[in-house]
Amino acid sequence: MATFGDVKIKLEEQPESEGDTEDTEDDDDGMIKGRCYVPPGCPNKEQNNFGDEFESHFVVPHRLGNQPGELVEAVNDFHYAMINDRPRNEFYRECLRRAIVPGQSIVLEIGTGSGLLAMLAARLGAKRVVAIEASPHMAALARRNINANNLDGTITILEALSTELDADDIRKALGVSTRREVSISAQTSSDSKPFTSDLPDVLVSELFGTLLLGESALEYLKDARERLPRPP
Repeated sequence: MATFGDVKIKLEEQPESEGDTEDTEDDDDGMIKGRCYVPPGCPNKEQNNFGDEFESHFVVPHRLGNQPGELVEAVNDFHYAMINDRPRNEFYRECLRRAIVPGQSIVLEIGTGSGLLAMLAARLGAKRVVAIEASPHMAALARRNINANNLDGTITILEALSTELDADDIRKALGVSTRREVSISAQTSSDSKPFTSDLPDVLVSELFGTLLLGESALEYLKDARERLPRPP
């Protein structure tokens, strides 16, 4: 259990976080030839269970043994460190504080992991938060953390790669109708809103790897900015 301000994070049950082609995967960096970096734990990513990496005489906890080995290593090597990196977390909280209008802003997070940034956004007064997480294991963990912090009513988790979603998927997560009735008139009402006005107006993500851009942060964020949030 770790805490940051009034947000509680639990990782010890972690392993509850892009298809069939002839592409080849590089085990060293998670890249699939011709595609962006694929996060640990994605269901369509070929990987061995953590328990398979040990000989039979080793005792591996059941909660870890059936989880993707790459995901367990990522949580142990990086997630604990990030959650306990107070300057990093203070930096993101201050950035979110500057961007969020309490009671009005809708926040979209790409790659929520443990759910920390989504919960910070909710604590800062975001009206709604949609957090995208490609790994079902990490998504389940984020939901438990969100529930433990009583933020279920504010944050919605979407299990998918952001590149697999579109604006209507975000609307559905927000409980907004994807249908619009359009009337043609010589005069436009002064209070009419564009079709994109119900989309998130704040986008946050922490996809930076040890080598900064090695996890395709630029590619994922460029794609998300162009399709998912409200245009500037």
